[in-house]
Amino acid sequence: MAESTKEATEEGAKVTTVAEGTDATAAPPAEPAKIVLTVFESLCEGKTLDDAKAAWAHVAEASAKTPGMHRFQSSWNEETQTAYVTEIFDNAECYQAFIGSLDLPMVTSTIKFDQVTLQCASHQVAAFGDMIANFGMKVYLTDGCAGGGGIL
Repeated sequence: MAESTKEATEEGAKVTTVAEGTDATAAPPAEPAKIVLTVFESLCEGKTLDDAKAAWAHVAEASAKTPGMHRFQSSWNEETQTAYVTEIFDNAECYQAFIGSLDLPMVTSTIKFDQVTLQCASHQVAAFGDMIANFGMKVYLTDGCAGGGGIL
């Protein structure tokens, strides 16, 4: 009997197979669960939609350059003057690298993070540390829920 696990790394992925005996085979490992962060945003006083679009372009470019970041998507509701942003990534470490690559003063002087939701497995929460409080993240655990963080 053998079992394989797969872990996302900056270089790609690391697969570990543990076997009992010399002739064991293992099924392919499950893909690591992705983490989803969603944000309801509004404009800071005196800022325009064009200012927000410039900030989102900066964030999207940083996301595209950060290993482990899979998606940054912003959308705008003209009626409510609010945005909805979705980010999908591998782990807290890549998210911290992503945040570290941003011009945060530019972003936070343009956009207010009104509601931030983090969806991840319970074993992934601790790695976010102070980011949960600093960004006011509300955490939803994916443990045992349908989908479990996999991307379809």
